[in-house]
Amino acid sequence: MNENNISEIIDKLLIIQERDVRMMRCQREIDQIPLRRNELEGEAGQLQESVQNAKNECKTHQSEVKKVELEIESLRQKIAKLREQQFQIKSNEEFKVLNKEISLFNSEIKKMEDKEIAFMEQVEEAQQREIKAQKDLAAMQATIQSRLLALNERKTNLEAEVLKIKADRDNIAKDIGKDTLAIYNRIIENKGDHALVAAENSTCAGCHMHLPAHIICEIKRGKGLVTCSFCGRILHLVH
Repeated sequence: MNENNISEIIDKLLIIQERDVRMMRCQREIDQIPLRRNELEGEAGQLQESVQNAKNECKTHQSEVKKVELEIESLRQKIAKLREQQFQIKSNEEFKVLNKEISLFNSEIKKMEDKEIAFMEQVEEAQQREIKAQKDLAAMQATIQSRLLALNERKTNLEAEVLKIKADRDNIAKDIGKDTLAIYNRIIENKGDHALVAAENSTCAGCHMHLPAHIICEIKRGKGLVTCSFCGRILHLVH
């Protein structure tokens, strides 16, 4: 390789690297899309859970109301039977005893009715929470659907951009020898960012280590690719 060839190869590798970095950025964003989609669906799931919890709470309180109603009805039936018995007895003493039982049952009914009112209020509150949760869910679902569509569109655009960049990258790579390209590919796959970095002020821009004088001399000679003895990246001088 002569000096001109090395300079041309470095220039082309830098262009290829720029394409690769862009593709990696696109791919990273593509890889994040499923996670962002799951987060959005998780938000909707939490609201759906809130709606279901409100429904369950409402059913629980309605069941409690029904249970109290049955207990009140049972007490009223007992009172009715006691009143029938009052018509059949002749002793005032027995009448007073039955009256006392009826009074106790009425007191119990009053307590049960107060409890019923409290449960009915809880039912109403739970219904209001359910209505609010349903409205929040409907609003959130519309927002989430819009954001999911935007994510899908972004993914499609990114994938198309990657294909376009790759085609351009592959076209440029045709002019570079297989061995040189293999070295470049191995380094960028290993590093995950840049295979070529500048050597400025006798320092590697990749690992920021001070470069020995003979490495700088080799780069300036331009007889072949020179790599950093610390991080292994290909070095080039800033034009």
